[in-house]
Amino acid sequence: MRTALLGTAFAVLAGAALATPALADGARVEIQSGTAWDNGQAAKGTIGAALGYDYSLTPQTFIGGEINVDKTLAAHRDTTVGFTGRVGVKLDPRDKLYALAGYSVSSGPEGAIVGGGWERQLQGPIYGKVEYRHLFTDNSNDNTGFPDSHYQQSNQVLVGAGFHF
Repeated sequence: MRTALLGTAFAVLAGAALATPALADGARVEIQSGTAWDNGQAAKGTIGAALGYDYSLTPQTFIGGEINVDKTLAAHRDTTVGFTGRVGVKLDPRDKLYALAGYSVSSGPEGAIVGGGWERQLQGPIYGKVEYRHLFTDNSNDNTGFPDSHYQQSNQVLVGAGFHF
């Protein structure tokens, strides 16, 4: 059931991003990597990708949505799929500062995501970003590789590069 829901959501977002060239003021695809840690445990590397769309509300503000897939590079760690929304300000034509919130799902722990980031247009449609995410996961079926506790808080710091189309 969850796989069908994820596939449907991904297809809808991808179709919306690709089928609306007149509104293409923010369709994007990116790769990202970084580090994740839980409650003082050793940091572990992460790698992932995202597909999103941002829509300008005013010349200085925007809202957007994103689907991302991330894998923590450690034994016994699940691949997670996150659904996040973001709202932010355009500091100038090249810089965006934003807050994000959403939910992540996997075959292991699931939970809410909050965070923020900075995105900078580098060259043409290419951009870079730095992002922080705080995850509140229900760890009742512990597949995390971290010590078991019912509610686990974890953190991620990511850097990414992407392409606006």
